[in-house]
Amino acid sequence: GASYTETLNGVVPGVNLGDYYVLVRSDIRNQVPEVNESNNIGMSDELITISIEELVIGEADTDSLSKNKAVFYRIETQAGETLRLTLDSVSQQSANELLVRYGQMPTRGQFDFAGSTPFSADQEIVIPESQAGTYYVMAYGDSVPEGNANYTLTAEKLPFGIQTLSRASGGNTGEITLEVFGAKFDQ
Repeated sequence: GASYTETLNGVVPGVNLGDYYVLVRSDIRNQVPEVNESNNIGMSDELITISIEELVIGEADTDSLSKNKAVFYRIETQAGETLRLTLDSVSQQSANELLVRYGQMPTRGQFDFAGSTPFSADQEIVIPESQAGTYYVMAYGDSVPEGNANYTLTAEKLPFGIQTLSRASGGNTGEITLEVFGAKFDQ
């Protein structure tokens, strides 16, 4: 007939914006001898509103990543924009991931866009043509040898233009193939 009250502070995993009930289970491993096992689960009386920090286009956000830690953002966009997201880490020994998904929270297995340089501290994603609505972003510290590393994340609209070329030079003795990377190109 005894009861107890506990408080748990924790990080909510990446879930979409919305209202949720919280389920609580005590004695989940059934280690407390009891006559009545049916009273070990409960639910919050009220809905809990989950919000995610907005990454405003044109403004940088700073935070830190540690090993196996994810930080989530949302970006509100209009249709037809070319967006570039840049994660710049202070630690060059880290391996970070940057993932984006339209309309739903990305996971390491489900995403629409991923950072351009695997196993690297700094990441960049270009979304060639955005849809109107919400894009969700996950910055993930896959390997952070220092234990904790600060980063800056920026989202920006790109105007029409060439960003980089796959080759810096060519010759005059034959054909050359190169990739042109930029924004707002038509097929």
